[in-house]
Amino acid sequence: MTITANAGKSEALGFELENTFQFGGFSLNTSVGYLDSEIKRIDPGTQGVAVGDTPALTPDWTVNVGPQYQFVLPNGDMITMRADYSYRSTMFGQSVNNELNKLDARDLLNFSIRYENLANNWSATLYGDNVWNEKYDVGRLDQAFSGFTEVILNNDRSEFGLKFNKRF
Repeated sequence: MTITANAGKSEALGFELENTFQFGGFSLNTSVGYLDSEIKRIDPGTQGVAVGDTPALTPDWTVNVGPQYQFVLPNGDMITMRADYSYRSTMFGQSVNNELNKLDARDLLNFSIRYENLANNWSATLYGDNVWNEKYDVGRLDQAFSGFTEVILNNDRSEFGLKFNKRF
């Protein structure tokens, strides 16, 4: 696969595998992606970017795992328990690869436990998002001419709560 960038051309080789396994009330969703991408050619006059640099925001590895278990109670109500884990390896915030615009790898974990009262059309969900309170950069732009690096952080700190839904 070839990706055309404004500074030249880059080439990428990769794969993505997705799988859903289900047995009774248990299911497991997984995905693994690998991307080996680098800039192969640079247009004349381009500054900063070098052959062999990685295009912006292209991690080598991404992994997602989501186990879920759902069971029906004797009265017909349902309980669903789920966890979601995701991983993204290091990557660069821009195609000029240097340590100032390198984004560290990150791991995220979410969970939920949902109770559904089918007869009365309501549900309650206990949840946790970003359980480990992971603080990570979603972007980095090295402003070499200004002497600083702009860092764009995630705003999704740990959140725990209870959601209630009612269908009318």
